[in-house]
Formats: sequence, C-alpha cells, structure tokens
Amino acid sequence: MDRVCYLCQELPPDGDWSLEHIIPNALGGRWKSRSLLCRVCNSTTGSEIDAALCREVGWPMNMMGLTRERKPVPKQVVTLPDGSEYLRDAQGRLWPRHAIGYEQLDGNQVTLSIQARNRREARAKLREYEKKYPGKIDVEQFMSSLTETVQPHRSPVNFTSSGVGSSAALRAVAKIAANAFIEWGGLPDQIMECISFIRGESSRQLVRWYYVDEVWPDRGDMDVTHVVALRAGAPGEGLWGYVELFRIYRFAVQLSAAHKGPIVHRDYVYDIGQKRVVTDAQPVFSPGALDLEDGGVDLEAIRAVGSHMMRIAEWRSLEASFGEAIGKAFTEAVAANPNATTEDLLRHLHTYLDPVLLAVIQAGVRRDGSR
Repeated sequence: MDRVCYLCQELPPDGDWSLEHIIPNALGGRWKSRSLLCRVCNSTTGSEIDAALCREVGWPMNMMGLTRERKPVPKQVVTLPDGSEYLRDAQGRLWPRHAIGYEQLDGNQVTLSIQARNRREARAKLREYEKKYPGKIDVEQFMSSLTETVQPHRSPVNFTSSGVGSSAALRAVAKIAANAFIEWGGLPDQIMECISFIRGESSRQLVRWYYVDEVWPDRGDMDVTHVVALRAGAPGEGLWGYVELFRIYRFAVQLSAAHKGPIVHRDYVYDIGQKRVVTDAQPVFSPGALDLEDGGVDLEAIRAVGSHMMRIAEWRSLEASFGEAIGKAFTEAVAANPNATTEDLLRHLHTYLDPVLLAVIQAGVRRDGSR
C-alpha cells in the first residue's frame, strides 16, 4: 500500500512529497523527512500553525545566538534600560529600530548625529532635516562623513515576546510529535484524533504544559536542546509524546488515548548550539495519569528554567564577543603585515579585546552566569 500524506490522507500526485522539518527550521530544527506531508499540507500548516509556534517561542534563537539551516535568524525587538527600542541580531549587535537623529542648533550652526541601520535610512533622515533647516544641511557632504561603528553592548536588554499557548501553536506542537511518530514507523490510523487536532477539527485539548519531572537529569549545564520523546506501554494504554524546545518550553502531547500498537520508547535529542544529535541521551518521560483538562502551568518551574536559559544566553554572548574580537585582531594584524609578529598581534588584540573585557568587568559575569 502506497504511503499517503498523513494530514490529507491523499497520495501526493507524481510523488510530490514536500521536505518537512520534524521540528521547524525557524526553531533550528535539522531533522527532516520527504515522506510525511504533501506540498499543499506542508505549506498550509507552515503558514497557519508552524508560523504561530515560531512567533511565540522563537526568540531564544536570537537571544542565544543560534543559527538555522535556511535564512538568517530575524532581528528581535529589545528594550534598553532607558526605554529606547532597538533591533538585536543573533550576533548580539544592536541596530536602531528606526533612524534616530540628534540635533543641536547654535546660532546658524546645526550639529547632527544620526544612527541608522543603513545608508538609505540615514539619507532619508537627513532629507527630513534638510527640509527643517533649508540651506543649512549638505546631505552629500554629511553622507561622505558617515562611519560604521560596532561597540560591545553588555548592559541588560529586555526581549519582547508574545504569550505562548495559542491554539495554533499548540497544534504545531502536536504536529512535531506526530511527525516523529510516523517518521519512526508509526501508522497514521493509530493517532487519528491527534491528526484531527492538528487539522483544527477536534475541540479536545491534546497538548498541555509538562513540568512534572526533569526529563534529562544528566544534561550539561550549558546545553541548549530540542527533545522529542514517545512513550506507550501495553496495548490499550495511552500513547504520549514529549516535546521540548530550547530546554525551556516543555509539552506533553496525547497522541492516542488507547494505543493499539506495540510498546513505544523512542527519543530524539538535538543540541542546537553544537548542531549535533545527542545519541547517548536518556530522557525520562513518565506522563502517567496526566489530566489534559488541567490547563494550569507551574510558573515557578518555568521561571527557574527561564532564569537558567538567561545565564546560558549571557555566556554564549560573551563567548561570541571574544571570538569576534580575536578574529578582527588577527585579520587586521595580517592585513597590515603578512609577517606579523606576536607583538603586532597583541597591539591589535588590545584594541578589540579591551572594550569587551571592560564590559565583562562592569557586568561581573562569571562562567556559571552569576554575578
């Protein structure tokens, strides 16, 4: 019997299977399959539910400087202590959300300072001042004097994220578990209620937060992971999935209330920071008698995991700052002198490392993320 798309139950015409990421690419997922969804279903669920999940839980990609397989990680809106808003890229650099101009008028003299993401935005801002101060602004002269500067930023920033738990996002979480089950050889007709939930046809909630246990007690202190685990005992018992994203977002998914197939015990653990599948991980997921109708969330558990993730993010940002500074020092030293000596390199290292070290001292960041 030919395998069909598990969502529409149709055989893709001419074998037109779509490349499906078990965990969305936008969240750093690398596990893929070409035998799960047809192109139409992949496109529809991608825009309707996967996109919702990525909006709600995707900010750690930026905060922790992670990368994904296709396209760069989008910039994230952050707020500085003074209330000003900037865009932060995944390398930790801040960009003005909009072109910002500072002006000072002293008699007939106008002094301007402009921050912009690119020359186009800077020129547009100058045009505004040209109209405000006719005859006093030479746009082209100002443009010729523009310089690009990059400075380490170690003061606190607040990330803006939407609430997590929309109906569309929870359906996407269920799709991750269903993807894994079928990719591992499970039959779609064994999880039809879950498939109906993914399609938006079932009103019964099949996904809930899961902070009952620490599913991977032996994981490294600095590991950033995605986890998908499936468990089913004897026939007639429930088939459950566990989906963990970025170590912080943890969900239990009821794939079937009364599983008719064999015992299931499968795990997938992906270290996003190291870009590798962890083959020796042994997650412990025991859903037991989880009450799906209990929508309560253990806020203290989420807060504890979230605080730990912030420490990881801070250290990763620090490592990236050192790496970038050392790389620039080597590049400039060799560009100035192909036979650069150690002393030549040290001079350039001081130029780039001193600001980073000063920022670290001011922030008081230690290896464990404490202060």
